Amino acid sequence: MTSIISKPPQPMSTPSGYPIIGHALDYRLDPLKFYTRCAQEYGDFVQLHFGPHPVYFLNHPGLIKEVFVTQAQCFMERAEGREVRFFDPLFGNGLATSRGSFWQRQRKLMQPAFHRNRLASYGNLAAELTQQRSPLGTLILFPISKQRWRVYLVKSSRELLWVKRMRLNLSF
Repeated sequence: MTSIISKPPQPMSTPSGYPIIGHALDYRLDPLKFYTRCAQEYGDFVQLHFGPHPVYFLNHPGLIKEVFVTQAQCFMERAEGREVRFFDPLFGNGLATSRGSFWQRQRKLMQPAFHRNRLASYGNLAAELTQQRSPLGTLILFPISKQRWRVYLVKSSRELLWVKRMRLNLSF
């Protein structure tokens, strides 16, 4: 397939990083602040480097759906057999970094947490925590779509409270 474009593509925007380690230190020090800055200053599709490895940060629901749903098989095929253990200390072996059958098992375990009824209950939890916000820290809501949002409670000493409260609402 051939496509014609009117002007050459612009180089991808990327925040400045450190020699050799790239953006790993900024991410490690404060992941939320780092990703928020990337989204605000560089847009929906940002190239980052963690060591010698390029990583692409997607911050738009349409792009995320394209990679993880519409064309998931294409991206999974490319990643199979090329697992990069370099990222384990930064990201762990979670849903976003695992592959193959291990990823499928993890996804099936997490899927009930994202059922429509569960998401509705998270709204109540977010409202309750917002009422208590001053002793806990700052609650930040990032819209994902018209009906969904990503919630962060920002105050490292209290993040565990948020995680525990969320886990209590999830019954697997």
